[in-house]
Amino acid sequence: EPLAKLDEHSPCDNVLLEMQLAMELKRLGRLRGVQPILVGRREISEYGVELFTDFFRGGCMPARGFPDISVGTLQRALTTHMLRVTGSGPQKTDWTVKETVESVMANQGTFFIGQRDHALRIVIEDVLKLVRPQVQRGIR
Repeated sequence: EPLAKLDEHSPCDNVLLEMQLAMELKRLGRLRGVQPILVGRREISEYGVELFTDFFRGGCMPARGFPDISVGTLQRALTTHMLRVTGSGPQKTDWTVKETVESVMANQGTFFIGQRDHALRIVIEDVLKLVRPQVQRGIR
C-alpha cells in the first residue's frame, strides 16, 4: 500500500528500487526471471497462530491501483546502482510506479499464505525449483 501513495517528490522507496533494478537486469539478460513473493496481511488466529491472508483478497493490492508517475529520487538511485553493478546506466530511465509493479506482477509469483512455517516452506520450495536447474547447469 505505501507504493500507492508515492508521488514525484517522494523519497526513494527501496522495494520499488529493487523491482526496477530487477527488471533492468532482466532486460540485460543478467537475470532469467523475477519471482515475486506475494505476502498477505499478518494476522493472529483465535488460537494464537500466526497466519497470512491471501495477498489479493487480503487487500494488499490497492483498490485504486498505483500512480502512473516516476519518482525522481528513485530514478537517480536506479542509475547509481546500475552504473555500479553493470558499468552502464539503465536502459529505461522513466519507470513509473504503475509500470514497475505491473511488470513484476506479470511474472506469476509465489503466495506466502496460511500458517507462517508452512507458507515459508512452500516459498522456499518454489524458489528452489526455479534456481536449482540454473545452479546445476552452472556447476557442470
